[in-house]
Amino acid sequence: MEYNHLSPLGWNTYFENQITQDERELIVGKVSIENKTNYQVLAAGETYIAEATGRLFYMAETDAELPKVGDWVLMMEIDKGKAVIQKVLQRQSVISRKVPGKKLEEQIIATNIDKLFIVQGLDSNFNLARLERYLALAQNVEPIIVLNKADLCPHPEDIVRQVKERIKNVEIVVAAALQNQVSTLHPYIKAGSTIAIVGSSGVGKSTIINSLIGRPFMATGEVRELDSKGRHTTTSRHLMLLESGGVLIDTPGMRELQLWGDQYSLSTSFEDIEALSEHCKFKNCTHTDEKGCAITQALDEGSVDEAHWINYVKMIKELAYLETRQDVSAMLERKNKWKKIHKEQRELYKRRNI
Repeated sequence: MEYNHLSPLGWNTYFENQITQDERELIVGKVSIENKTNYQVLAAGETYIAEATGRLFYMAETDAELPKVGDWVLMMEIDKGKAVIQKVLQRQSVISRKVPGKKLEEQIIATNIDKLFIVQGLDSNFNLARLERYLALAQNVEPIIVLNKADLCPHPEDIVRQVKERIKNVEIVVAAALQNQVSTLHPYIKAGSTIAIVGSSGVGKSTIINSLIGRPFMATGEVRELDSKGRHTTTSRHLMLLESGGVLIDTPGMRELQLWGDQYSLSTSFEDIEALSEHCKFKNCTHTDEKGCAITQALDEGSVDEAHWINYVKMIKELAYLETRQDVSAMLERKNKWKKIHKEQRELYKRRNI
């Protein structure tokens, strides 16, 4: 079976090489919407409503292993427009966060994306520390910082300069979606590429999407003047095809973004700090009071912004705490697993002795 017709959805050889000969008769599709009990899947000019097999649910150890928006899946048609998902192909990229609250679990935001539009408003919503946190999502994808609502900012170039001073080697574009001024985003939208758009409530993500597709596809909401916070006009993730080419995934606004990953995920936001740490005199430098510390020297000289460093330390501690909790959770899980196995063995021996 040929799969060239799927290239506008982002199909490539990475996914094709995962399909065995026996699976060639199954339908290949891309998850566009995840509902509570089923999925909307795009495939070869047709849209399916699909459910996952019981085996998929049984084999998945966490919710993150079930089909998510952006996933490529193999399906069997059971009726016109209806199918059953047999397999989820291995993901080429994932953006995720820790689920809100105290629960220790990964929440998938989108999968198999090439670029990540990180949107902030050029009103009182703008926050450099939050922007650095959002950049931690961009693992194995290209981040683009989108500073929206330029029409509400008298000097957007000043904000752009602030961002460039703190965040290196990341593309920055300015837009005014409410005025339909989004042409700065067009060069990043290529046929066959998949883009996810993230940001806090009220930054104008839905308005940007409506401007890009040229019609009111997503609902938009008003923003409070007092704090520039908006309502969640997007309540679920949607994958959309753009007429100009490319695939766009909208995501709900995030009021809480807890990190999920390791220290490597901070390399985009804090490339300058991690590069400086390589020049410290001691490999195990704590960057506090050691002689020959390149970071403390840079802080004293003012070449590294103190707020930038404080945010880095905060996020490093958060990731370290997450790793500790994951280790404890894994240990308890292994303990409960073997406890269950030993219990089953004891019951088996009792039955044999009867």
